[in-house]
Amino acid sequence: MHPHLEVIEGCQKIIKEFLGQMGLKLNPEKTGITHTLEDLGNRVGFDFLGFTVRQFPVGIHQSGKDAKGNLLGFKTIIKPSKKSLKRHTQELSQIINTHKDSDKASMIKRLNLVIRGWCNYFSTVCSGETFAKAKDNLYHQIRRWVRKRHGNRSIKKANREYQTINGRNWVLATDDGLRLLSHIDTKITRHILVKYSKSPYDGDWLYWSQRLAKYPWLNPRVSKALVSQKGKCAYCGSYFQDADVIEIHHKDKNHYNNNWSNLCAVHGHCHDAIHGDKESERDSVRPKPIITLRYS
Repeated sequence: MHPHLEVIEGCQKIIKEFLGQMGLKLNPEKTGITHTLEDLGNRVGFDFLGFTVRQFPVGIHQSGKDAKGNLLGFKTIIKPSKKSLKRHTQELSQIINTHKDSDKASMIKRLNLVIRGWCNYFSTVCSGETFAKAKDNLYHQIRRWVRKRHGNRSIKKANREYQTINGRNWVLATDDGLRLLSHIDTKITRHILVKYSKSPYDGDWLYWSQRLAKYPWLNPRVSKALVSQKGKCAYCGSYFQDADVIEIHHKDKNHYNNNWSNLCAVHGHCHDAIHGDKESERDSVRPKPIITLRYS
């Protein structure tokens, strides 16, 4: 990546010469030079790890800003690529086809695993429209599955496969409460950039510990605990750091009591110390076994 095309072309020439010495060459079908804002004759933007990266010219009220707050004149938009959506649709179709003769519950469980994983992967970018398309594609796939499953039976019997849940109609579900997840149920969580004046080594552990609560892949209970505890461990009182292991501790030692008043965030080693103290107290009141030696 470089702002000048001449530098990119020079790098490509050096790479070709380097690979040529080993008998290798770049694949012309998979290699190309593109710009994220301007059209260089092939296309605008590029795909990487399932994401499509592009920039669009916008006005001053929607323009992005650099680290110093200056207007850029364009806005960068990252969203799932069309190839990624196509692969996801094909994977769901394959799962549905392999469950033609199986029960509905097993198919829903398998589909939910794939839908949840795919949506969480793209939940930090502009995925609203893509999630809506994926939901529509899945709806038509499920409709075909229901029709094939019931054959020439009445439409009313086929429609019993669906339920109305939380005001949403045509939800594939079972009588015991298991339902098919929808792509649009996944919330978009924006990645918050680190302030350009901040560094992990500046000693501002309050900023970095509270920033942990905004990581989209962090456990929601841990995120809530970090905010309520202001980034401090409930056991030792020290601030959490980026590399620390954070665990949820039940204050009354009852793991079935998940009320929020009974939960707190602690370091991993502090959690071990808490339960270690509990084990030592238990050992102190535990009667010692009587050992009898018998000689033959």
